[in-house]
Amino acid sequence: MNLKQTSSTSHIVACLVTVLTLTTEAFRLDRNLRKRNFLSGVGEEKPHKLFFNEEVPPERKEVSLGEKVVIECSAGGSPSPTIHWLYNGERLQQSERNVIEDETTTFENTPKNRKMSLLKLSSTKAKLTIDCVTPEDQGTYTCVASTPYNTITADTEMYVGNDIGGDVSERCVVKKSGNAIPIFADDYFIPGVPARVYMWTSQRLEKQGADVQLYCRGDGHPAPTVQWIDNNGNHINPGRGGKEQVLENGDLLIKNIQWLENMGNYKCKVENEYGSETVETFLYPTV
Repeated sequence: MNLKQTSSTSHIVACLVTVLTLTTEAFRLDRNLRKRNFLSGVGEEKPHKLFFNEEVPPERKEVSLGEKVVIECSAGGSPSPTIHWLYNGERLQQSERNVIEDETTTFENTPKNRKMSLLKLSSTKAKLTIDCVTPEDQGTYTCVASTPYNTITADTEMYVGNDIGGDVSERCVVKKSGNAIPIFADDYFIPGVPARVYMWTSQRLEKQGADVQLYCRGDGHPAPTVQWIDNNGNHINPGRGGKEQVLENGDLLIKNIQWLENMGNYKCKVENEYGSETVETFLYPTV
C-alpha cells in the first residue's frame, strides 16, 4: 500500500470514528429523553417539563477552611432551562451582567421559530465555585433550575470544619467580580479571578430548520472573552452575522440548523489573563 492509499484509509477511519462518536451521543440523548416521555407521539405538542439530571447537588457537603469548593448541577427540560444559585435564600450574582433576557432563550424566539412546532429539548449544566472557604460560607446553597413555566430546586447544606493549616484570614483574599469572590493566597495579593464558565448548554435537540441558542455564560476578573468553535473545529468570528452569531452574553445563536451541517460538538472557551476554561455542547438537529 502506498502513502496516498494509507492517508486515504486513515481519513476514512477517522471519519467513521467521528460518526460513531456522534451517533453514540445522539443515541444517549434520545434514550434519556424517551425515558422521560418527551419523544412519545410524533407530531404532538410537547409538554413543558423540567427535571434534574444525574448531576444533582449533594444534600450535605463538609469542607475545610481554605478549601476550594465546586458544586455542580444539571437540569433538562423543554424549553431550555436556565440555572442560578441561592445562598440562604438570597440569589448569588455570578456575573456583572444582569439582564432579564438572559433568563430564557430569548434570542432564538425568532419570527420563523414562532411559526414552527419546536422540540426545545435541552440539558443545561451549571457550577458554583468558592475558591477559598471562610466561616461565612457555611449555610444552604440552592440550585434553582427554571423555565418560563416551571421551577425546581435542590439544596446543599455546607458545613465548614477545621482549617487546612495556618491563619485562613491571611490566605483568603476577597476580590469583587459581581459578588465577593474569595481567593486563596500565600501572603500576597491576587489581582484577578481566572475566567470560568458557570452555566452552559450540554445537549440540545431541535428540529431541522429552526434557530437555536446555546448557553455559555462566563465570569472572571477582568471580564473574560468568549470564543466559540463549531462542529468542524473552525473558530466562529464574534463579529460576523449570518448563520452563526455570538451574542453579547456569550451564547451562540445558530440559524436554520441542518443535520449534515450542524450535528456534533460545539466548544465554548472563556479566557482572561489569569486562566481559561472550555466546555462542550452537543447539538442534534432532527426531523
